[in-house]
Amino acid sequence: MATIEVKNVAKKYGKKTVLEKLSLTVKDGECFTLLGPSGCGKTVLLRLIAGFEVPDEGTISIGEDLVADGSSRRIIAPNERGLGVVFQDYAVWPHKNVYQNIAYPLELAKVPAEELKKRVMDTVHLVGLTNLEKRLPSELSGGQQQRVALARALVARPALLLLDEPLCNLDANLREEMRFEIKMLQRNLGVTILYVTHDQEVALAISDRVGIMDEKGTIRQIASPEEIFEHPVDEFVFRFMGVTNILDVRIEGGKALLADGTPVPWLKDGELPAEGTKWHVGFRPSDVMLLPAGEGVPSAIRRASFLGAMTEYRLDLGGQEIRTEVDTLTMHMDSGLFKEGDPCGIGLRQIHWFPAEEKEDA
Repeated sequence: MATIEVKNVAKKYGKKTVLEKLSLTVKDGECFTLLGPSGCGKTVLLRLIAGFEVPDEGTISIGEDLVADGSSRRIIAPNERGLGVVFQDYAVWPHKNVYQNIAYPLELAKVPAEELKKRVMDTVHLVGLTNLEKRLPSELSGGQQQRVALARALVARPALLLLDEPLCNLDANLREEMRFEIKMLQRNLGVTILYVTHDQEVALAISDRVGIMDEKGTIRQIASPEEIFEHPVDEFVFRFMGVTNILDVRIEGGKALLADGTPVPWLKDGELPAEGTKWHVGFRPSDVMLLPAGEGVPSAIRRASFLGAMTEYRLDLGGQEIRTEVDTLTMHMDSGLFKEGDPCGIGLRQIHWFPAEEKEDA
């Protein structure tokens, strides 16, 4: 089994507390992604699990093995934890070819020559590097070098694979290709994956579950990608999961009002919140329905940007700016494209209410 149990782990560097009383369980055979802003401590947690750092407090277990105990300073070495690690900078040996890079962990383990050759070539085929095994890293693309790093981590047949931002140095097309490669490998091999990133698209695409960390190293929500996206527990999680619109709303005189006094019909769970309270109404650009003037909540076009298949609009809604993107062809066929300065109406498919007192830094 490659279940990871992190219990009440704390880690400081000097006077700076990076992690404090953090607990987390990664299930055997799942792809779990830690998603959070830079500097939140997600890479530190991965390094603690890998054995490159020692926790100040708490324990870490992999399967049945207690691999780190902060109170006793007991630690099992990284090479004895049965895991593979892939970093964002690939870390492939520039003077070794593909075959030699992948074979290196088996050579250290003194695997017999015939078995070593078979396992290396099987792994070369698994990651799509067939016929490239004699090339040096300088003769490979970025995506191919990343495959070498993955193959080197997989060749020892680990039960657990730790991935630290492995796609951030790739261009958009390669990132999309490699994230599906990683998910395919996880399904085919049944390996447990802990993936660390700040890229929301990668997290949504490959994960069975996602944990959202804030800048203080606190995990705000753990759930499936769908649950995280559709039902964020707070405004931080909502803001972190892509482009958002946030409106300031106050409850006054039995109505929900925007900052300029424009009444809005969007009620919390179908009921008006308490009188005198202030709220943030959150929604994504895809939730915005652009309507003809006279329908929905009155608005106006501040800016229109033609992007080919899509047209982006910046809208004035009660003195606050919101954004949406609409299908250009559909708009042409329906009511035609709006121009800057045109009046329009706004409807919303889905909204989220958050107490305005919450201070969110995402």
